[in-house]
Amino acid sequence: MEHVFGGGIVSLNGEEWKILRRFFLQAFKDCGTTSSEAYHECLNATFEDLATSQGNPVDMTNIMLDRCSKIMRDTVFGHEGVTEDEIRDLNEAYGKILETLSSTKLFLFGKVAKKLFFPFLGGYNQSKIYRQKMLDVLHKNIAQHESRYDENNIRDLIDMYIKERKTRIQKRDPIAKHFTNDVLACTLLQLVGDGILSVAAYVNIFLQGLVEYPEEQEKVHDEIIDVIGPDRQTTIDDKNKLPYTNAFMYEVIRKSDFTPMLPSVECTTETTIRGYRIPKGAVTLPNYWAANHDPETYDDPDTFNPSRFLATPNKPRAELPVLFGVGKRACIGETFTTTQAFLFLTSIAQKFKLSKPSEPAGNDSVSLTPGHTYILVNSRKEGCEIDLS
Repeated sequence: MEHVFGGGIVSLNGEEWKILRRFFLQAFKDCGTTSSEAYHECLNATFEDLATSQGNPVDMTNIMLDRCSKIMRDTVFGHEGVTEDEIRDLNEAYGKILETLSSTKLFLFGKVAKKLFFPFLGGYNQSKIYRQKMLDVLHKNIAQHESRYDENNIRDLIDMYIKERKTRIQKRDPIAKHFTNDVLACTLLQLVGDGILSVAAYVNIFLQGLVEYPEEQEKVHDEIIDVIGPDRQTTIDDKNKLPYTNAFMYEVIRKSDFTPMLPSVECTTETTIRGYRIPKGAVTLPNYWAANHDPETYDDPDTFNPSRFLATPNKPRAELPVLFGVGKRACIGETFTTTQAFLFLTSIAQKFKLSKPSEPAGNDSVSLTPGHTYILVNSRKEGCEIDLS
């Protein structure tokens, strides 16, 4: 992971990490990444794609990649940021990098692995090439922003970063040294890659869940209609009003193997967990799949049961599943990702009924790398059948 994301916020530590994490979290909010309005155009375009396919196969993966690319361009890069071709090149390069990462390779860490094992792993040198391709595009875009920078017209996240650096330099604040172009480019590398490819795949696991559990799909649909109605477009403000829909999403996350393991983290202080001594400097690898299927935490963990996440007078709700990390090192893009997943899931479930085709073709799984999900879609209003694949 250091090889792929080194130099960005995910690999930083100490004061530099604290300062930059605080900046990016605030910048994401200022960019509107958690605002429902930022997604309405993409939601409407998705409705149109589904409603006008007229029985012709539709590749949902391509639809979601297109929508997530537009959301990334609009909310992070602004209207004058990266071009569609550049986004396409970034997606392709990041997809190639993801193909080289596997859960087993995450067990390899340290100087010995770096020098003796990594150079001989399949795809290692190729991933270095694709990483550099991404950085070249991002550095070019940063340079363009610097040449057109106007402090009275802050257009996007990159402009915010430049302004923060200039402001701190003017104040002779030593913290300004942390706001380098290299840190920005390496941070954007992961932000763009995960914010498009991974988010698109993440949204699809919930659509797949609606298909695999039709009875749960009806419960989700009924709750949406009861709370929101058949016509009003859902907003992020509706999230707290839809307890069963949230429970469904938690159960999809718990049952999926979307990210079975999280990148390794280093123990900064010696501690003891359940009788095991974890020395300072030890590298730990959280096994999320095992945690989310632990029978001591979840009753009958192999059964899909969203109700486990609903609190009742006699029984508290189950512990929420882990996916984005916990604590200060949790993924800074969690809200950005969950906002899109909630809006696409609820908006599609509100207007369409999803089901399996009678003769599925190709790969109907959802993974971090683009695949295909074959689904039949019926408009709930008009009753017309659409083949979504």
